[in-house]
Amino acid sequence: MMAAEAATEWANSALRGRATNRAEDIAHGAQQVLKNSSLVLANATTKAEASQQQLLFQQASDIAQADHERWLDGARGPNGDGTHCTADILKAHIGNCMEHTILVCEYVRDKYPGVTAHFIGVRDPSNHAFAIIGADAGLPTGTGAFALTTDDPPVALGAFAVVADAWWHEIFPARSGVWSQKLGHILRQTLVVPGTPLPTTINADCVRYA
Repeated sequence: MMAAEAATEWANSALRGRATNRAEDIAHGAQQVLKNSSLVLANATTKAEASQQQLLFQQASDIAQADHERWLDGARGPNGDGTHCTADILKAHIGNCMEHTILVCEYVRDKYPGVTAHFIGVRDPSNHAFAIIGADAGLPTGTGAFALTTDDPPVALGAFAVVADAWWHEIFPARSGVWSQKLGHILRQTLVVPGTPLPTTINADCVRYA
């Protein structure tokens, strides 16, 4: 828990100044606009207004597509540990859930030898990334896919495993009860299509940093 707290605090400090897609920042607002595009366009009072809104939706869609293309490339890096993009993240002071999670994992790897750090990414039906810190079993030893369950932890991750979600401001034990309450809420809030039922199992990607 100590490693996760320190790493999350560092990632938030490094990116907070101009983070553009936190819940309280502009890019998250753009995401919400995109999700509600049909309603906004239906209520547009002029053709010009509708055209402007459509342009904004297309820009948000382009951003989402670019993020999709670099999703795992950004997490892996040439050495499989994300180091190739960390300097750029810190220089820009801007990050979404992926950049926050990369920084968390790298901080744990560098500052807490012996503590494991896994980057977890989901793309559908939710679009989000977070870290699992301190897992001593149950996750890929390198890069790989696994079944992420939403009602209980997918496997026995170990007594000290915690979820560190710097973008969502959450750190909690990776155990039954807390897992479904906390992670289930986050994954529902990051659904690609709002209102979509959250399945009990989601395909996830995992990159181990340490």
